[in-house]
Amino acid sequence: MFKKTVMLMALIVFGVFVTICAAQPPATPATKATKATKAIVKTEAVKAAVETLKPVIVKPDPMAVIDALLDAKGLDNFRKAIAACESILKSDPNNFEAAWRCAKSYREYGEEAKKREVRGWKDICAKYGKKGMQYAQKAIRLRPDKVNGYFFYGASVGIYADGKGIITALREGLKDKTQSNLEKAYKMDKDFEKGGTIVALGRFWQVVPFPFSDKDKAMKLYREFQRTKYYADSIEGHIYLAELLSDTGSSMWGGNKNAREVKRLVSQVNRLTRDPYWRNWGKRILNDL
Repeated sequence: MFKKTVMLMALIVFGVFVTICAAQPPATPATKATKATKAIVKTEAVKAAVETLKPVIVKPDPMAVIDALLDAKGLDNFRKAIAACESILKSDPNNFEAAWRCAKSYREYGEEAKKREVRGWKDICAKYGKKGMQYAQKAIRLRPDKVNGYFFYGASVGIYADGKGIITALREGLKDKTQSNLEKAYKMDKDFEKGGTIVALGRFWQVVPFPFSDKDKAMKLYREFQRTKYYADSIEGHIYLAELLSDTGSSMWGGNKNAREVKRLVSQVNRLTRDPYWRNWGKRILNDL
C-alpha cells in the first residue's frame, strides 16, 4: 500500500511537469520576457506537488527496527540491535523501551554465542549477561510497573551463570535477586514473551543447585505452560520438560517411568527445529533414560 501511494504521488508530480510544459506556447519575442516568471511558477507548482508526498514518507519506528533485528536472530543482528539501543539511550537516557530491549539484545547475543560455541563463548556470556542485567535494572528503575525489566534481569543472570558458572553466581548473591525478579515477572504477566515468564521461573527451580532446587515447583510451572497457547511451538518448553521428566522418572530398580512421554517430547522438538543445538540436547536426554 505504501509503495502504491508513493508511485501515485510520483505520477502526480510527473503530471504537473507534463501539464505545465504542454501549456507553454512556442517561444516568441513576446513570450521570452515572461519565461523567468513562468519558471518560477513551474518551480512553485512542483514544490507544492512534492509537499503532498511528505505525509506518506514516514520514518520507520526505531523500536520496530530493533524488534525486527531481534526476530531475525543471529549474532550480527543482535549486535546491530545492541548498537541501535545504545545509540537511542545515549541521546535519551530515560528511554524505557530502548533500555529493556538493550537488556534483551545483550542476553540474546550471549545465548546465541553459547549455542554456536563461538570461541570464548563463556567469557562472552559472562560479559553480555552482566550488561543485560545492568540494562534490565535501568528498565526497572524507569518503569517498575512493567514486566520487561524484571524478566530480562532474570534471563540475563542465566546467561551470566552460563559463563561464570552457577556456583559463582550464587556466591555473588544472584540467587535471591533472580528468584525475586522472575517471580515478579510471573505474577505481572504470564503472557509476556509468549509465556516466557512461566518457563523461566520453572527453569530457575529446575537448575538452581541443592538445597534450593524444587523439582515439584518446576514441574507445576511446566505443566501450566503446557496448557497455554504458546506451548505447541516452544522448543524450550518441550526440552526442559523432557529433561525434568527424565531426571525425576528414574527408578532404583532400573528403567524410567516417564520414558514414553520423554520420547514423545524429544520427537516433537525434532519436528519443531533442525538446529543441532536443540537436537543434540534431545539426544543426551534420551541417552540418559
